[in-house]
Amino acid sequence: MTCDVRDDSKVRFRAIFMRPSETDAEEWIVGCAPTNTAIALPAIGIRAIEQLQSGASISTVHTYLLEHFQEDIDVADLVSALADAGLVQAIDQQEIVGERAIGQNWLGHISPAAVAWFYSPLMLALSLILIVLGPVFWGIDVVFHHQTLDILWNNSYAVDTISLFFIGMLILFIHECGHLFAARAFGITAELTFGHRLFFLVAVSRIGGIWQLPRRQRLIIYAGGMRNDLVLAAIGAISLFLADHHILLMPVSLYRLIGILLISLYLGIAWELQIFLKTDMYHLLADLTNRHDLPERTQVVLLKLWHDFLARLHDAGKSHSTWQQDEEMPQAMDRFVLAYTIITVVGVALASALLIWFILPALIMATYQEWQTWITSVATRHVVSAFDSGLALAITGLSVGLLLWSWNKTLWVQRLFTRFSAKFRQ
Repeated sequence: MTCDVRDDSKVRFRAIFMRPSETDAEEWIVGCAPTNTAIALPAIGIRAIEQLQSGASISTVHTYLLEHFQEDIDVADLVSALADAGLVQAIDQQEIVGERAIGQNWLGHISPAAVAWFYSPLMLALSLILIVLGPVFWGIDVVFHHQTLDILWNNSYAVDTISLFFIGMLILFIHECGHLFAARAFGITAELTFGHRLFFLVAVSRIGGIWQLPRRQRLIIYAGGMRNDLVLAAIGAISLFLADHHILLMPVSLYRLIGILLISLYLGIAWELQIFLKTDMYHLLADLTNRHDLPERTQVVLLKLWHDFLARLHDAGKSHSTWQQDEEMPQAMDRFVLAYTIITVVGVALASALLIWFILPALIMATYQEWQTWITSVATRHVVSAFDSGLALAITGLSVGLLLWSWNKTLWVQRLFTRFSAKFRQ
């Protein structure tokens, strides 16, 4: 934060909300929906904010807290932390530039009543029944299961690539609508964007006001995407079961398309189990266990282990571990965090192996073959084939370009290298 905080400074907050935590009687949740920020504070921190909101200066609030709570709180440091979290609009006359306000107009135009029915107890119960029946019908129908293993259904590169691309986009949109509409049903809005998890390009729903809601509603929002996937998969599985038993007439092309959708949807659910990628399942787990800082604690553990490893290299005669002297380590290193750390390390290692041994070779081979086809088609003036392979190349390039753009935007590799380098220099 670049603003100076003095004893006579006065603070203007953004449109923040404050509510008691469900998990800790002495803790409050303070957040700002437009900046997608929420933090936990003790009750005395809330009193400090309320005094600052009334127009009191830093020194006045410090005196108030000392007199009424016998607590010597560094109010200036508190204000700096709140500003860094994006909760402060201005200190004195110095405006603090925050992140772009989130929220999309088309979501704001949807009234909560228009989508709330889909998240009623009755619809949630019906969804659960469908979710259970889907795999049952899919498992029973052995013939259907074997007919849909091959998802490449055309000899054309473009048709195959475009089909899978748009099917993937459709599934992503339906999944994210589960989060977005659930949030809207509870009166808050959200933003749909995209990002990455490791080297996977993903859609992301940012729901800045989610911490205004009670836990039950938060869990419904977190699970909204998987619920949509499972319900749609169940409808597909039941439809194909009925078609295979001649109860429902269905064209072959539609049958195969639904089969592709079904496999893709269940693979998407399997993806959500990778909690080390901060998937929907991770957010459910974090909220149910009140462990919202697992990646940060994992980072602390790994950095301390790395630091300890480097220290041992520089001092072979060291008789004890440096992390035993670090106050952060006992707090960070409990069994739950240790388990998440192990899952993260193993998961990243397996994902990296998948990238090296399968994804990259397959991508390079497919791209090379498409390129050769395009070159040959252009040379022989075969317009249809040139368009076919050229469009497939364009879609592949677009996907890779979006991934690289997302990487460059977050610069996670650079930050990780900087932190590890700093530890090494120590």
